[in-house]
Parts: sequence; structure tokens; C-alpha cells
Amino acid sequence: GSPLIARRLIRPIDRIVAAELNKTDCAELGALFARDRRVKVKLMDGYHSLKAHLPPKERRGLVLIDSSFDRAGEFERVSDALATAQRRFATGICALWYPLMDAVSMQGFERHMIATGVRKILQCELAVRDVTIAGKVRGCGMLVVNPPFGFDVIAATILAYLKPLLAEKNEGFERVRWLVPE
Repeated sequence: GSPLIARRLIRPIDRIVAAELNKTDCAELGALFARDRRVKVKLMDGYHSLKAHLPPKERRGLVLIDSSFDRAGEFERVSDALATAQRRFATGICALWYPLMDAVSMQGFERHMIATGVRKILQCELAVRDVTIAGKVRGCGMLVVNPPFGFDVIAATILAYLKPLLAEKNEGFERVRWLVPE
């Protein structure tokens, strides 16, 4: 998933620190990247990892928060984590992946995120169906703090391309908007 994609995209001078709390998954990730000195896999809670590894010595980079959303209150936890990451690493880009849930949950998430005081948050969402079907989410989103210049236009183009390819029966939507401007 995310660690493999990130590994394929890094440059020779870049590095990755991946935090995984599940021992089995951590061992698998560690084995997968065992020969790559640029990738370190840590058995630890990703939320604690933000405090332990930010800011990076390079003073630039991307923080990707890809939570499992398998616990109650996860939207508040990831909002707070994103705010913590941005405070500790104000010059970095922080991205937070999330599933699209019911409208009440999503509105609460957005309100909580806005209340953190973090500025310059771009919201990108892609829904492939109009409603959530039991056992399936209807789509996903990503909040990006401090996106590179022009990223909003690129993201809108990518989502407009993906929506007809992935949507069921022409349902769903794509959206790119500034949740919180600069």
C-alpha cells in the first residue's frame, strides 16, 4: 500500500520512516524494505512517531498520515495528529488520507479540522458511489497542508479523470477545495 507507493516515488537522496503498530504488519514491512537503507520501519504508534521524528533533519519533506479508521473517535485523533505534525514541521507538507463516511461524521471532521487553527488546508475527495454500502466506503479523501503551488489544479485534473473510470453507474463526485485558506 502506501509505503510501497512512497518508496517508488522517492529520489535517491530521500528517506522514509514508516511507523506501524501491528507487529505482524511491521515485520512484513521490515522484511520488504530490509535491503533499502533509505527506509526505516518502526514498531510504534504513528501518532507517537510524529512527535519522535518531527521535524526531520532535512527541514523539508512530506508527512503522510494513513490511519486505519478502525476505532471510534478516529477523525478527531487524525485531526489532532495533523495539527501536531504541522506545528512541529510548519515548513513541511502534511497529507492525511481518510474514508468518506456518513454526512454527520464528515461535517464533524471538517469542523474539528478547522478548529485546530491549521491554515492552508486543501481538501481533495473522490466518491465512487452516492451512498455507503454495508462493508464498503463510498470513496476517500485527502487533506493536504501546505501543498505545492498549483497542486490544487493538478489534483482537480486527476480526480476528474479518475471519477468516470472508478465510479459505479456514474454515481459519486470529485471535489477539490480549500477547506481552510492561507
